[in-house]
Amino acid sequence: MSEHKWTFTRNPVTNSQPENWETCDIDIEKAFKSWRLSLLAHKYVTPEGEPNAELQRVIRQFKNDPPETLPCPILGVGLMDNVEVGSEIETFLVFALCGEKQLTVHIRKNQKQDFQSFITG
Repeated sequence: MSEHKWTFTRNPVTNSQPENWETCDIDIEKAFKSWRLSLLAHKYVTPEGEPNAELQRVIRQFKNDPPETLPCPILGVGLMDNVEVGSEIETFLVFALCGEKQLTVHIRKNQKQDFQSFITG
C-alpha cells in the first residue's frame, strides 16, 4: 500500500470548532499497540491483533480500490490512557494492519501532550 500517495482532508467533525483541533502525523504502529487496549478492539481484531473477517473484507476493498481522498481519523485518549479512535476507525486499522508507517490524524489541542510519544516529525 505504501506506493500509493494518500491525500487527507479535514474531517467534517472538526468543522464546528476548528480552533480546538490539530492535524499531525503519528507513528501508526505505536498508536495501534496502544489502541489494542481499547474496550472496543475486540470488535475489529483478534487478541493477537489480527483482523476479523469483516475487517479483512474492508482491507481487501481498500487495497483494490483505494479512495482518492480520506478524512483524517480523529484520535482521543481512552479510559485506560490508551489511544481511542473517534472517527474513521477503518482507515486507522487499514493503515496499521497493512504496514504503513505513519498516518495523518486530528487530535484535540488540549490532548497534544498525551500524544507526544506518537507524533512524528
